Amino acid sequence: MEKREIGSNFHFSSDELTGLAAFPVEKLVSAEDATDVRYLSSGRQGIRFCLRDLQQDPKWQHKPKIALLPEYTCTSVIQPFLQENYRVYFYSVQQNLEVSFSKLNQLSEMHQASVVLFHPYFGFDTMQADEELCPGAKYIYDATQSFYSGIDYGQADYVVASIRKWGAFTDGAYCAKTKGKFFPQEILPEDKEMLTVLREAYQLKSAYIASGQGNKVKFLELYRQASALLASRDEIHEMSELAQKYYFSFDAETMKKQRRDNYQDLLSFPRWPEIGDPIFPSLSQTDVPLYFPFFVRDGRRNQLQSFLIKEDIYAPVVWPLPDYHKFTGISDETSWIYRHILVLPIDQRYTKQNMNRIKKVLWRFV
Repeated sequence: MEKREIGSNFHFSSDELTGLAAFPVEKLVSAEDATDVRYLSSGRQGIRFCLRDLQQDPKWQHKPKIALLPEYTCTSVIQPFLQENYRVYFYSVQQNLEVSFSKLNQLSEMHQASVVLFHPYFGFDTMQADEELCPGAKYIYDATQSFYSGIDYGQADYVVASIRKWGAFTDGAYCAKTKGKFFPQEILPEDKEMLTVLREAYQLKSAYIASGQGNKVKFLELYRQASALLASRDEIHEMSELAQKYYFSFDAETMKKQRRDNYQDLLSFPRWPEIGDPIFPSLSQTDVPLYFPFFVRDGRRNQLQSFLIKEDIYAPVVWPLPDYHKFTGISDETSWIYRHILVLPIDQRYTKQNMNRIKKVLWRFV
């Protein structure tokens, strides 16, 4: 069945909600049962949980609060470091989105960083392990965009992943400590205020998608409100029961195959050179892409994005330049990425028919 919209927010249908309600609660993981893994409400809360864990480590709590982060990132990665009063420095990213461990080592030593965060991009291994990471810092591997690609970095001390971009998760983040167990810290129950808003958005969008009923502006505003509530939290909440039920019943293999098939389908579009450059021109056997990212040529990104929107195809900019960078400045090479990148949705909601529709629209744009 062809979707009227391609892209935009996930939602549950009423049938899916009914099915999840029957999922046995005893299969969920409670905070009391967890050892070196926590299921939290958001990725930024996961990062903050790791930073607070470090502050309880007798071998590490005397270290200065200095962090090294990628320039090409989102606000939600920077925010928890500022909340925990870290001084932050950044490393640039090559135009192909690769970063070398040697560069991380050089800059972490220069800035005397106690924490380094890195994240490969869009489901591809963009970290160049050209040397071992220096033992003078703790490493947070943000696996949000590579969560289903099975990419492992053995020297990472923590692994964090927001999972909301991978399916209709109301909230959710995976947070693991790879060496030892987490120190105790408070985790509040699920965020009921945010969940109430988001469930209403899901219901309104479900009706709109199924039959065209309802007010699109209304459910988009509810999605915005839920996102703002999640971003505003100073506390750390556990992943909601609904999101856990979805996570533990999630058909990951079907999701992986559909995303890979859709990516390959868009990659076959013959006129990419007239529009721009796909950043990753091939898939390995294990890559599970989050989106189809590409650079738009000749300053036509806004024009292309608007052209797609008129056809109900929503290609987001991942990411908009964080406000923090607007004050501090960034390197020319990373700035170029922010100005030229656009991504196309390829997730498991869509089939070859939907990808063909995208290609037809791109053909008309050319």
